[in-house]
Amino acid sequence: MTWKRVATAVVLIPFVVGLVAYAPTPWLSVALAVVILLAMFEFFALGDAIGHRAYRFWTAGCALLLVFVQYLAAMDEQHSLGDD
Repeated sequence: MTWKRVATAVVLIPFVVGLVAYAPTPWLSVALAVVILLAMFEFFALGDAIGHRAYRFWTAGCALLLVFVQYLAAMDEQHSLGDD
């Protein structure tokens, strides 16, 4: 089990670093939304296994809305380092 986690980390860490460092903001937002959705549905599956039920689609919709609002806030911000 440990070797699977190490192999996943070896593959994904350079991808994530490259995405954060070089990708445009929309790509980063979409990648974040996908990771959030995958993690949420895995969490909900674990809850189902012990008998807990969740509002899957309502929670997913709210999470996507939060990512979208953060994306809009990031696109609205404009900073200047000089006299411009």
